[in-house]
Amino acid sequence: MARAAFLLFIGWMLAALLACSGAGTDTAETAGSGAAGAGGQNASGTSAGGAPGSTTAGTGGASSGTGGAGTGTGGGSAAEVKVAFIGDSGNGSDFKAVLDLVLAEKVDGVIHNGDFDYGLDPDAFFATIDGKVGASFPYFASVGNHDAGAWSNYAAYLKAHMDKVGVTLDDPDMMDQKFSFHWRGLHNVFVGENGNNAEFAQFIDDQF
Repeated sequence: MARAAFLLFIGWMLAALLACSGAGTDTAETAGSGAAGAGGQNASGTSAGGAPGSTTAGTGGASSGTGGAGTGTGGGSAAEVKVAFIGDSGNGSDFKAVLDLVLAEKVDGVIHNGDFDYGLDPDAFFATIDGKVGASFPYFASVGNHDAGAWSNYAAYLKAHMDKVGVTLDDPDMMDQKFSFHWRGLHNVFVGENGNNAEFAQFIDDQF
């Protein structure tokens, strides 16, 4: 279940990344009418084009004008965000090595696809995380079937990490195993392992 949810989530994440990464610049210029140039547009906003231009030349009162050329930058393209996807980690030397790799690769955040430590020990698990990457590091996770018995405690640690990076959940109650939030231009949607697949599918569809 955790791996299936993980693959589905990656697909939505890639779609969100593509939606956030586009930046457009368009320029339009007209002659004779002096119309305004069009502004550029991208996913984050639309800017105004150049002002209309108008000049008059000739003895017969014929007018010749050049419209303002508009180049829009809108809100700008989304900044690059590097995210590490991990899961089924356990809480041993291999997991610590993965967190060392996270630091070496200078990732901006981690998404952990459940099955944290196979021991239902949130205190020990997050002691490892906080000791390696820090208590304020963007660390996000979905619940796996091996975590369900202590999900409320894991969720409390996850919520603390999200609070420290300014993340606002769509619903602060994570016990239904489905939640979403925006972070660094990415729309993140998480679902769980409790078998409510139709409900989870509808939640994903509603969010995106």
